[in-house]
Amino acid sequence: MKTVSICVGHSREGDNGAVSVSGRSEWNYNEPIAEMLAAILRSAGVKVHLHDSYPGIDYPVSMKALSNALNVEAPDCAIELHFNSASPNARGFEYLFWETSAKGRKLAQAFQSAHRERFPNQRDRGIKSIGFGQRGSLFLRLPNCPCLICEPFFGSSQDDWNLFGSEEGQSDLASMYATALADFLGVELRPQSRENGSGEAARKKRSQEMLERVTRLRVELNALEALIRYDA
Repeated sequence: MKTVSICVGHSREGDNGAVSVSGRSEWNYNEPIAEMLAAILRSAGVKVHLHDSYPGIDYPVSMKALSNALNVEAPDCAIELHFNSASPNARGFEYLFWETSAKGRKLAQAFQSAHRERFPNQRDRGIKSIGFGQRGSLFLRLPNCPCLICEPFFGSSQDDWNLFGSEEGQSDLASMYATALADFLGVELRPQSRENGSGEAARKKRSQEMLERVTRLRVELNALEALIRYDA
């Protein structure tokens, strides 16, 4: 069985990461995507470990603890979900891998290819090798498995946020990640129905189901009140 570890960046207490133009933090944005992605992969028979709460008082301690957990899980690969932030004019996607990891490079190429195909109008900033002392280096270097840092857009860009900031954008991003991972792992994904998953359609369906339950409860309550009045 193929195994993937999904890590939500900035999961250490007090570290929410960058903030989008709408004020949403990296962790708050990416945690639902991790859940969506995990569900898609599990439906394809992939074993998934999800990490959205890192122990440790600082980044190095957290990454050491996380790498120890990943080494116990021994996944085929691990990814960490982020989004970029810079000037309002900075746009596009990039994927980061450890400089000497051939499998990490292959994983990054799978994500780059899936991203290009799914979002052809977005700027491709390329895949980038990371060395000692660079951002994200501990996550990419410490675990034994190939690792990838996902930077699919700039939260500081209104154009990028318009593409990914909605529930539908989150769902599309999770689906694209799943496609990339399936390509890397050599597994086949099952067709996904947004009505049975997440996003705007799913939200509307859940609201409708809730409304129907409330309506039934009101009918039952009215019948009970009528019965009480009759007995009185």
